[in-house]
Amino acid sequence: MSSDNLHGGHRERVRRRFYKSGTEGMNPHEILELLLFYPIPRVNTNDTAHRLIEKLGNISNVLDADIDSLEDVSGVSQSSAFFLSFIGDVCKKFLTMPVQTVNLGSYDKAKRFFINAFNGISSEIYMLAIVDASMNLLSTSCFPVQDILPEMLDTRKIASVLLKNNAYKVVIAHNHIGRMPVPDENDYIITKMLADSLVQLNISMADHIICWAGIAFSMRESGAFSFG
Repeated sequence: MSSDNLHGGHRERVRRRFYKSGTEGMNPHEILELLLFYPIPRVNTNDTAHRLIEKLGNISNVLDADIDSLEDVSGVSQSSAFFLSFIGDVCKKFLTMPVQTVNLGSYDKAKRFFINAFNGISSEIYMLAIVDASMNLLSTSCFPVQDILPEMLDTRKIASVLLKNNAYKVVIAHNHIGRMPVPDENDYIITKMLADSLVQLNISMADHIICWAGIAFSMRESGAFSFG
């Protein structure tokens, strides 16, 4: 197997891990490794991430470092140093911004939110948007499509995520790749299986939204499924 194929397979596994659980459970060097995938498209970035941590101490120091200090680390090019410095500045800007509530209480708001969320994602994934009683967004969690297929669906894993986040309601969404956002047989089966599981947890499913190419289809709005 070629080196490119080995690195490509490893990168896909790291990305899927992030889709599934975010940065929870990831070591600092693994988070940096994932960041470095983007300025460094093919080379193994694991060693470079380790060297950054060894030299600068932690992720915070890495993202706060100036470009020259980053370039002093073996494996960090000027473009990689610029990327890490830019991400650090974006994080600082984000922390100073007022918190804005995202509300998914209307079909248009919910569809627009998921269209934006799936923009640029080239693999099919499921997203659970956990909301409160007023349909204000509390958190989101992503799962690769393989984990949600009827024959693979692990409702206990999903329940664990929802209970951990004190879910009151949940909006399920996923993106079709290369096909219209119209529910197929699997979509109906998955919707029913999830809805039935959530009832046991006193959590209601507010909707299942399917997206593709800037278009969104709400199963509740269309009457395609009877939600409780």
